[in-house]
Amino acid sequence: MLTAKDKTKVERWAKKWRNRLLLNAYTVEVEFCLNPDPDDRGEEVCKAEVHIDPKYLRIEIKIYPFFWEQTGVEQERTIVHELVHTHSHGLKMLACESKRPSNKRISKENETLVEIVTNIMWDAYS
Repeated sequence: MLTAKDKTKVERWAKKWRNRLLLNAYTVEVEFCLNPDPDDRGEEVCKAEVHIDPKYLRIEIKIYPFFWEQTGVEQERTIVHELVHTHSHGLKMLACESKRPSNKRISKENETLVEIVTNIMWDAYS
């Protein structure tokens, strides 16, 4: 069962890492979802996902049930990972407009970049 303490903890991490990742201009909202596959994608269930609106400087992190199966350290690292996507968002959008590489390849490369930056930041501040 999701408690107010759990929500506060995640929101505190999001604020802390927003500042560390130089995303202070953005508003970060965290949504706690009960459905592990809200879009019926039938894909591997994710722990969290992020929606970025650079025009309005808004970041929305959606937390899914699988998130809570991680340790506290893994949960915080997941928040870092989702926030790092903000820095590569423009590149991903530009690449998706291109007709040469496949969207799947672009997403894979973007995910690799985000994971590298996440590791650097995590090691620096943990």
